[in-house]
Amino acid sequence: MAKEDKKSKSQLYSSEKSVDERLLELGFADNLSVPNIRLMNKDGSLNVSMVGIARTKRWNLYRQFVKLRSITFYGVILFGYIFLNVIFATFYYSIGVDGLATSKEVLSWWDCLWFSTQTFTTVGYGAISPDSFLTNALASFEAFLGLIFFAVATGLVYGRFSNSKVDIRFSDNILVNSADGKSSLTVRLTNVANTDLSELEAILIMSYVEQDDGVLVRRYKRLPLQLTSISLLTTSWTIIHVVDEDSPCNLLNEKGAIQGVEFLLFISAFDEVFDQKIKVRTSYLEKDLVHSARFQPMTSHSSDQTIVDVDKLSSYDIL
Repeated sequence: MAKEDKKSKSQLYSSEKSVDERLLELGFADNLSVPNIRLMNKDGSLNVSMVGIARTKRWNLYRQFVKLRSITFYGVILFGYIFLNVIFATFYYSIGVDGLATSKEVLSWWDCLWFSTQTFTTVGYGAISPDSFLTNALASFEAFLGLIFFAVATGLVYGRFSNSKVDIRFSDNILVNSADGKSSLTVRLTNVANTDLSELEAILIMSYVEQDDGVLVRRYKRLPLQLTSISLLTTSWTIIHVVDEDSPCNLLNEKGAIQGVEFLLFISAFDEVFDQKIKVRTSYLEKDLVHSARFQPMTSHSSDQTIVDVDKLSSYDIL
């Protein structure tokens, strides 16, 4: 009976939430109330694992290739090209070099390899040509496979080049400092990629678990910011939330009032180089809060320009 009462109260709470609060659930819902499990990882990836799905459905080959490091990506393409040609060269040599017409008296395995690369790329210099049914069939299949291989490789290369190369980095901690009798939460970010970002917008959400009539419920509260948007990210952006009397952050001062505190920061911007809208996010736990601290300046000036020291992005002084 007690379990039914708790369930009904939880359902009642869920149905009575405002539209704004529902929007802030971010798809996690209010029943994810285990305090020691974070919603989002530091790198912005969701801390969610799907089960009951076939591995072929979960593993996106295109996404994996597009996200590879450049040296790994081109290494895989080169290895695939060499591997396939080695296989076909071995087939040609195994079938018999008498099935290949050439001016040479004797063909070696290396000659078969060069013929394979010419067929695979559809170059066909003409020094060697297929002269039997089996070699013609194999050469036709190899040429077809080569067209598919380079079409896929071209698509992957385009996908990599057409994606925005934005690299927005966030400070390691959220700093808490006081000014004019009020506390503030501050987070700093900068863009280290060689691209221009404009029309930036920020959303900071505080998520926590509290008891509602004995039932653990996860809450989502949007924290008002001093600046929710900036026109251009030229150096760095310090995002500030002033903790006034209405701020949910006041609950942090009440020992045992809430658990599983997590701050979710969402940034959207327009990449002017790639003409794309980009979105990045990160997450902070309560342990990432540093009290009575202030960020060190990360900009300086030379005789003719402003210098941004990215190594100081997370540097701070204790007040």
